[in-house]
Amino acid sequence: MNRGLGRIERAILNLIENEGDVHGAEDLAIEIYNSFPPTRAQTGSVLRAAHALARKQPDKIAVISGKGRDSLWIGAPHEIAAYRRWVSWMPGV
Repeated sequence: MNRGLGRIERAILNLIENEGDVHGAEDLAIEIYNSFPPTRAQTGSVLRAAHALARKQPDKIAVISGKGRDSLWIGAPHEIAAYRRWVSWMPGV
């Protein structure tokens, strides 16, 4: 059985490498599936693929999460670190 990257994993990696930004799971699902709003199944598929991709290639992608809705972020490790510093600086967060 092939253990390479799947279709969704390749799409996530392509978006992260080309756009170079931090994305939420729903944002990635909209881009990958070209549907608005994305279904729960599509968002779940993106989440599973992002976690698998972070395990397979930790130097290219990182996933951080917090509490509440839209608090899971997917991006390059250096951009996730910068985003985390920016969010922790914001008052009331």
